[in-house]
Amino acid sequence: MEESPRSSQGEEPVVGAFAVPEPRGDDGIEIGLAGLLEVAPDAMVVIDGDGRIVAFNAKLTKLFGYDSNALRGQAIEALIPERLHAGHVLLRQQYMAAPVARPMGREQELPARRCDGSEFPVEISLAPLPGLAGTPTPGGNVIAAVRDASERVRTGRRISRFLDAAPDAMIVTDRDGLIQLANAQTLALFGYSADELRGQPVEILVPPESRADHPRRRASFTDSPTTRPMGSGLELEGIRKDGSRVPVEISLASVEDEGDLLVICTVRDISERRLADADRAHLVALVSSARQGLLTLDLTGEITSWNAGAQEIFGFSAADMVGRSWTVLDSPEQSEDSSGTVARILAGEQLHPLDTARRDRHGQDVEVSISLALIQDRHGRPAGVSVVIEDIAERKRDERELIAAKAAAEATNQELEAFSYAVAHDLRAPLRGIDGFAQALVEDYGDVLDDVGQEYLGQVRTSSQYMASLIDSLLLLSKLSRQELCPVAVDLSALAAQSIQRLRAADPQRQVQVEIQHGLLALADSGLMSVVLDNLLGNAWKYAAGGQDARIEFKATEERGVPCYVVRDNGVGFDMAYAGKLFGVFQRLHPISAFEGLGIGLATTQRIISRHGGRIWAQGEVGKGASFYFSLPMKESHHV
Repeated sequence: MEESPRSSQGEEPVVGAFAVPEPRGDDGIEIGLAGLLEVAPDAMVVIDGDGRIVAFNAKLTKLFGYDSNALRGQAIEALIPERLHAGHVLLRQQYMAAPVARPMGREQELPARRCDGSEFPVEISLAPLPGLAGTPTPGGNVIAAVRDASERVRTGRRISRFLDAAPDAMIVTDRDGLIQLANAQTLALFGYSADELRGQPVEILVPPESRADHPRRRASFTDSPTTRPMGSGLELEGIRKDGSRVPVEISLASVEDEGDLLVICTVRDISERRLADADRAHLVALVSSARQGLLTLDLTGEITSWNAGAQEIFGFSAADMVGRSWTVLDSPEQSEDSSGTVARILAGEQLHPLDTARRDRHGQDVEVSISLALIQDRHGRPAGVSVVIEDIAERKRDERELIAAKAAAEATNQELEAFSYAVAHDLRAPLRGIDGFAQALVEDYGDVLDDVGQEYLGQVRTSSQYMASLIDSLLLLSKLSRQELCPVAVDLSALAAQSIQRLRAADPQRQVQVEIQHGLLALADSGLMSVVLDNLLGNAWKYAAGGQDARIEFKATEERGVPCYVVRDNGVGFDMAYAGKLFGVFQRLHPISAFEGLGIGLATTQRIISRHGGRIWAQGEVGKGASFYFSLPMKESHHV
């Protein structure tokens, strides 16, 4: 091969569009290589063991925008973005230590840098140049072919955008099952990044127990690639990056790309479908086992399904009823023709459940409640009617018994009320007579009677008056038990203050410290709650400590997580062993000689609180006071 002559300035000879150094033994470059570089279809560059550019062709200078003199002697990193220099130097040194040929298409796509600073993607292939001995030498010269990959990248991006627009996960693999491309849905489904999947065997997405056999299955497809559409494809489990599993359905297709076979795998997440199938199976089981009658009708009112519950109610089996008009169940006692009801539903009318009668297999009327609903197809058009039938014979029987019991109770209450007033009237008259005559004896014959006689007459009057008070209290208790509740927003704090004001007026000599929490509101009957607070605060006033130490408080609190109210005093208290007797009629824990009272107030209070849906209870200790708690569970009860 003839060498080019040197220039007069002593520079190395120029061949074509690039300079070629003279041969230098084993490390030199033959002049004939210059011509080969020039006719190469790609941009070509030769670098020495230090990574310096020693030769290149015109296509390289054109591709990177340099003139023929600017690149010679430059480090190859001049053609690479600055941010990648450090990493590239390390990779270059590793390659130089063990140079082997790396053909185009096997190298990783890299970003390159033009003279003007713009970047573009390239593919490269590498090969060591043999020395004089004809074999590659570590640290020797290396030749690289550089191909502009911009168009391929643009095409790849268009394909990626197309794949990303697909509703399912899509994976492209080569003949060996190595992943070349995965769309965004694949990354989202399996939890990998694109770089983590590219170049990996597709078995990375297959559960461990199936991986050993998967290459055989894959090979059977590549040996005879036929499209397997979704629905007739395989239904498998995939495994995500985090190890969790997902049920999938796949379809396969193949395409030839420059002589290489590519496999396109479409992966559909069928988790929701599996759940829907499970729900559907569960629903079918529920329908089959439901005690209610469940049936469906077509647009003509013909029965299309009939469950076991309907068979239990009417005695007809599904074989008896499917295909027949549901009017066969009509009874002369029903209020509306069945076909007319179906027509109203199909017209879009919404009907309330209908209590009616239907005829069973034996011709007997069955009391049932029927609910009908429109069935629509996926386009929103009427497709039929669903019918739920419930046997209400037992409920109707209970209702009739309840009505009869209520009527009997009302009659009894009326009789008791009449009896109470009659008894009260009949008892009051002689009591008034006894008290009146005793008073007359004292007034008219007091000077005749000695002290003992006058004492006896005083006890007669006291007892008759006490008996009259008992009668009045019993009548009040009876009245409160029947009085209709009128719930309104009640200011319990104000009612308590009024009650204390009445107590102070009746006993002005008594010194009692009273604390009432402000803003206690409740939804209750105002008049009845006034009675409650009169009784509870009256008890506290009566039993509170004597002298200047008497204290009473009324406030909101909480017991075992239940909001409630409390009336508390520091008086004589009581033994908790007898707490159960507190709310009984005429039950007293203290002798009447020590504390006056009738023993009906707390019973009345309990009756009122119970009618409000609440409860009342007490805590106390002998000599350390008592606390009476009550709850009013109506929703509006609160304090501000």
